[in-house]
Amino acid sequence: MSKILGLFLAVTSSLALGDKITFKLGGKEVKSIDTSELAQHAIQTKVFEHLSEAEATYQAVTFREILESVYGAHWGEAGEELLFTCADGYQPSIPLSIFKSNKSFLALSKPGEEFKAITIKDKKSISLGPIYLIWENLKNLEIREKAGSIWPYQVVAVDLIKFKDRFGKMAPHEKASPLAREGFLVFREKCMSCHKMNGEGAPAGIDLNRPVPKIQMYNPKSFEKWIMEPKALRPETSMPGLMATDPKAAKHITPLLKYLESMAKSTR
Repeated sequence: MSKILGLFLAVTSSLALGDKITFKLGGKEVKSIDTSELAQHAIQTKVFEHLSEAEATYQAVTFREILESVYGAHWGEAGEELLFTCADGYQPSIPLSIFKSNKSFLALSKPGEEFKAITIKDKKSISLGPIYLIWENLKNLEIREKAGSIWPYQVVAVDLIKFKDRFGKMAPHEKASPLAREGFLVFREKCMSCHKMNGEGAPAGIDLNRPVPKIQMYNPKSFEKWIMEPKALRPETSMPGLMATDPKAAKHITPLLKYLESMAKSTR
């Protein structure tokens, strides 16, 4: 497939066959690929779909092959993160290390049905196209536990970046403790999809450090209760508790607390 893909990448910018997905390197456009061309090389792939919490089959292309075609064989050395831009402006950033150690796909459609997912909790119908990042996870429980944090849908662009170039105000200070740095990774995986840090993060989320650090509202005991079971403290909140979604949630509390305390020292 990679040879065929490499051939059409050279001419796809002049085509208008369907939706486009734009690939960038450090913010500069490298290629724009027509999804209908990708569909010619798609295979059926079955995964455990976290939105519907059930197995689902997609027509998808192997993401690593596309990364190699766009960025070259040494794509893994050209940056640290893949920044995805979704149709609504949401921009999740995923470390390259996850892509290097796990198999991912760009899903383009669902065989015989609409390219949508029905959420298990509120029965909401979500349109997934033009691109939905999915992972081989039927037997990989570790990647399954990451759930929505690495499954962006309605993807329209991918940017290979260095994390600090895009989220410099969110990264921990150079002198931050190892525990705070560990908490930063927890924040990215568990919190960044809904919250901002110093103005960076989810477009509609509450900023946890501006205008004042929210961590100042909690002592360690109440912080743990809030993170694990937020509805126990505030029944009307829409914030999901970690305890309900992550069997290893308790180990994240202290690192996350130390990260937020570290960031509270400066709003940057």
